Amino acid sequence: MLLLRKTHPVKPAEPSNQLTIVSAHAGFSLIEVLISLLIFAVGFLGLASLQHIALSATYDATLRNTAFDLADSLKTRVLVEGVSVDLAAWQQQISERLPNGSGQLGRQGGNYQIQVQWLESSQAQSPLQNYQIRFRHYD
Repeated sequence: MLLLRKTHPVKPAEPSNQLTIVSAHAGFSLIEVLISLLIFAVGFLGLASLQHIALSATYDATLRNTAFDLADSLKTRVLVEGVSVDLAAWQQQISERLPNGSGQLGRQGGNYQIQVQWLESSQAQSPLQNYQIRFRHYD
């Protein structure tokens, strides 16, 4: 919508019959621009937060997979070699590949239990995670 209005002369001596065109929507105001920037900033902060959560979850899943692989490798060695498994080398692998990692092998008769513990998300306040395998093997 266009509005026509008569302009007032700068000099009172000159007659003014000039018309100017004024739009009803002259453009965005500074407040509207700042509000839209604020909305975009909040949205981008949300995306950054989601990215951080996704990376943390991926790291934790990698640690769980590593713990499973280490426990399964010891299980395979126990099934193949029997009681004469080198636990020191296995525990060294756990401490190298998992943060605050430790591992134990328990045996009672033909029942074995492998336990792997580690610190997840590299945060001091998070509890130790635990993975156990129980199996039966008779020598």
